[in-house]
Amino acid sequence: MKTATPVVDAGGALLVREGAEITPELLERLRSRKITVIDVLPQGGPPPSAARRIAADPAVVEAELQHAFEKVAGQPVMKALLDAALARIRGGRKP
Repeated sequence: MKTATPVVDAGGALLVREGAEITPELLERLRSRKITVIDVLPQGGPPPSAARRIAADPAVVEAELQHAFEKVAGQPVMKALLDAALARIRGGRKP
């Protein structure tokens, strides 16, 4: 398997480039850096379209999400979903 998107730490530092081979050693290194989730390419296929869009321009995807959730942002469950989606896009980084 290979990474579908770059892997960055909480501070935004690049740890692994997009398309890197995922090895047991790499997984162990990422675990030691507290990275628990990475996007992987499907066997022999392109990255999922959402991963491509986020990698290309995360700010656009964030803006689209903010717009989609604006009518329900006052609901605690919907706010939690939005916050989780934004955190995933940002790779754990704060805005």
